[in-house]
Amino acid sequence: MSQYILALDQGTTSSRAIAFDRSGNIAALSQQSLPQHYPQAGWVEHDPLEIWDTQRRAAAEVIARLPEGSVAGIGVTNQRETTILWDKATGEPVYNAIVWQCRRTAELCEELKRRGLEERIRSATGLLIDAYFSGSKIRWILDNVPGVRRRAERGEVLFGTVESWLIWKLTGRHVTDYANASRTMLFDIHRLAWDEELCGILGVPTAMLPQPVPNSAVYGTVQPSIPGLESLAGVPVCGAAGDQQSALPVVLAPVLLIGGVAIHRVEGGRGVGVHIIGMAAKRAAQIQPDQCRGFLTVPGEGQAAERHALLRQCPAQKLGLCGLSGTVGSLKNDQLSHRCPLFRGGH
Repeated sequence: MSQYILALDQGTTSSRAIAFDRSGNIAALSQQSLPQHYPQAGWVEHDPLEIWDTQRRAAAEVIARLPEGSVAGIGVTNQRETTILWDKATGEPVYNAIVWQCRRTAELCEELKRRGLEERIRSATGLLIDAYFSGSKIRWILDNVPGVRRRAERGEVLFGTVESWLIWKLTGRHVTDYANASRTMLFDIHRLAWDEELCGILGVPTAMLPQPVPNSAVYGTVQPSIPGLESLAGVPVCGAAGDQQSALPVVLAPVLLIGGVAIHRVEGGRGVGVHIIGMAAKRAAQIQPDQCRGFLTVPGEGQAAERHALLRQCPAQKLGLCGLSGTVGSLKNDQLSHRCPLFRGGH
C-alpha cells in the first residue's frame, strides 16, 4: 500500500527530502548542502545541475529507507525567483541559475521605473519593479549569453524557476505553479496567465515560458531510470508552491489528492512541517487571492483593533489556517503583502 508522501524542499543553501506517513509523522529525512557561487560583488549563482543532483541524492537517501512502492505522491517547495534557462533538447543549462538575492539587474529595473512602468507592472503582477524577481534575470541571460536569445525565440531554450526545473527533470513536463509564476514580474495574477505585453517590454519570448498550473494538480509522473529514484517511476508529482506562499499549509497540495496530509515549508525557510487538516484544507484550497486582499489593507495603515477585526473576516482565518493574527496589528500594508501567503495584490 502507498503510505508515504515525499516532500522535496529545495532551498538556497541546501536540498532536503522528507517522507511523511499518513499520520503526519516523519519517516525519513535527508539534507544535502548546495554550493554557492559569487562571480563578482552583488552577484549570486547556483549550478542548476548541482541543484538537481543534491535534490536527487536527498530523495534517493530517503526512499532507500522506505519499503519499495510505498510513496504515494511527491510535492515540491522551493527557493523562489531563482532563474534557470536550459536547452529543451539536451536538458543542459545555458548558464548558471541566477539566484533571488542577485542584484546584477538593478540598473535594468531602474530603467523600467524611469520609463514609467511601475503602475503597469504592479497592477498586473502585484509586484514592485525589483531585481529580486525573475523577469529581469531572464532578460540578462538572453542579452549576455551568446546565441541564447535566438535559440529561445525558436523555442529551443526553456525558462523555469526551481520547481519548474525539478518537475521537468522528474517528469519531462514544462510547468510552473501559480505561486512561483506570480514571482516572475511577467504573470498576470488576475487572469492566471502570462502577460504578453510585459513579456514584450522585458524582451522575454513567450515560447520559453512554462505552462502555469494550479498548486494542486498531477503535473506528471516520475520518469523511469533516474539514478537512485528508479523505485519512484510512475509516482505522481502533484503539488508545488514557492517557499513563502507554502507557509500556508494547504498550498502545497498533495493533501487534496492523497490521504489528507498537507506538506508545507515553514515561513522564512526554517523547515518543513506537516498538518493534518482534512476537509478544511479542501475548502481553503479554493480561496482566491482577491478574497483575502481587502481584508488585509487598511487605508492609512489603520489601528491594530481594526486590522484584527478585518483579518477575522479573511477566508483563511475563518478556517484557522493563517498564522498572521498574532502580529498583523503591528505590520504595515507593504509588510502584509509579503507576509500573507494569499495576499498577492497591491498595497
